[in-house]
Amino acid sequence: MMQNDHKVKESGLTPIEKELREAAQAASGELEMDQLFSPDFMSGNTEYATFSDFLSAGGYENRTREEFDALPPDDEFEKHIQVHTDFDSWEEMQHSATALFNRRKGIL
Repeated sequence: MMQNDHKVKESGLTPIEKELREAAQAASGELEMDQLFSPDFMSGNTEYATFSDFLSAGGYENRTREEFDALPPDDEFEKHIQVHTDFDSWEEMQHSATALFNRRKGIL
């Protein structure tokens, strides 16, 4: 049996299939942070141009998605969000970014 034979190569996907895959990734939390928190989203809702800049300013830089997702709820991170974004919580920020991502992809 070939390794990864269950995965479809992205280059073979149609544009609609790519959009559906990205929407499914966003819903499941598998979408990369920089895709979900795009520069447009960040500059429109925070004091920062990129998600990386936002994390660096809060002292959360150089973390993988897995490391970031494994962080326990953090009052300091929530405060960082409240002070430097238009959101009251990390959960609200994630929901807003996911909704915007899905609207832009034409998925409600």
